[in-house]
Amino acid sequence: MRLEDIKQEFPEMPEKMRKMVEQEVEKQLRVVQAKGYFSVKKAVVVTLAATLVLGTTIFAGVRMYRMSQEPQGTYGVTTKITKTEAAQTQESTEALVIPEVMMKVSYLPEGMRMREEGKYDYASEPGVGGVSIMFYRMDMGDDAFEIFNTNVSESESIQVGSHDGVYLNFAALEEDETSFTKRIYVSYPEYHYVMELVAAGNVSKEEAVKIAAGVELSPVDENSEGEAVVAWNWSEYLASQKEDEALVESGEGQMKTSATAEEMKNTNQIGDAVMTAPALSEGGEFLKIRVADVTVTDQTDILNPAYCGEEISEYTDENGKLLPTTIQYIKFGDGVNTLNEIVDSRQVDRKLVYVTLEYTNTGSEDMEDVLFAPSLLRLKEQDGNYVILDGELPETDSAWDHAADVSYKGGEMDYYDVQEGESGKNYIAELKAGETKTVHVGFFVNEEELPYLFLSVDTQGGGFEFTDEGLALGYFDIRQ
Repeated sequence: MRLEDIKQEFPEMPEKMRKMVEQEVEKQLRVVQAKGYFSVKKAVVVTLAATLVLGTTIFAGVRMYRMSQEPQGTYGVTTKITKTEAAQTQESTEALVIPEVMMKVSYLPEGMRMREEGKYDYASEPGVGGVSIMFYRMDMGDDAFEIFNTNVSESESIQVGSHDGVYLNFAALEEDETSFTKRIYVSYPEYHYVMELVAAGNVSKEEAVKIAAGVELSPVDENSEGEAVVAWNWSEYLASQKEDEALVESGEGQMKTSATAEEMKNTNQIGDAVMTAPALSEGGEFLKIRVADVTVTDQTDILNPAYCGEEISEYTDENGKLLPTTIQYIKFGDGVNTLNEIVDSRQVDRKLVYVTLEYTNTGSEDMEDVLFAPSLLRLKEQDGNYVILDGELPETDSAWDHAADVSYKGGEMDYYDVQEGESGKNYIAELKAGETKTVHVGFFVNEEELPYLFLSVDTQGGGFEFTDEGLALGYFDIRQ
């Protein structure tokens, strides 16, 4: 599944915004068509500008601004804020500094808790689905807010507490508890902010609206307890969008999906080791990673049950054997008048690729919270280059644009048996000088892809693209 093909399933977010907020990749936000996150962590964004000035909005019991939605075609929706007629006479030109504001969330569904600022999930399903909240600071005026979304299956102007809002639901080929298909915009003209709330399949529309209605903003002052929300200036958001469009038009800034033989000269074999770049941890130049062994099997008894989530049962039969996966053949829609459509499908056997990794601190100082995030790339040798395999699976009689394995998560780990550090996830809590620790990771893959698999041990990439760090370290050839 190509990264550019998953916009239907997730709220569009400028890359700069994402990078400035996301400190690590959450593995739970999955592509609906591939049932696999973007993990993409979603969420709150960037920049506390010093001083932003707008005309003062006078609220004398008069509604000054109205947020609404307008359909564009069958599946396109424009959400915008417009001035009311009353605003023409009630608005002065007195300068006003947009305040920094704090957020209070007065309602959460039973069992839901705050995982981190702006992110909420269920304690029974940590890191799975839930809700993310972000804000835009309307430094160009409230009525400058206008945003166009495609692949919208349901849209509605709603009242969210005392504020105007718009609810959108995005069409998905398959929807599960991890797919973020719900979105709510809320206007706070008294502070010149707009909230964007995204909710996953394990949060109902009714609960999402109640959460949004319970969000209260208040100005930060010297007596405030807590921190101001992080917000993205609307002017910077628009500039970022134009910059991204220019990059697409110029062909720059796109994912690197092919590499020359020269670029792949550092390719490693099973049993080899690499010395990492400092980015992995403080003193990371002394961290050695060795791929000690790779085992391919259709049985899961090799996995430690203590580190298997409940979802493991979805992948196996009663004897622990992996069930087949489904390949979907998809015809792309334009998102405005047509939607993506599954035109054919078939089943393929699935295998577990079980990798044994050794992490060694070769330096003289102890290391803490060492991140590990190996991933799989599917590479095909073509005309002397290595190309990331993208749906190049056996043809069918149906006309289609893309073939997607519903279980594919972009080469991310399905299993790992070291879950330490402050987050309790894919970190080694401590690696003493001279110490080696063994980590086992597992990937569930389509059997037809075994002849194309390479392993990356860098923490910057994934299965969708080549990275400078990955090429410098060298990918591990684990083709079967």
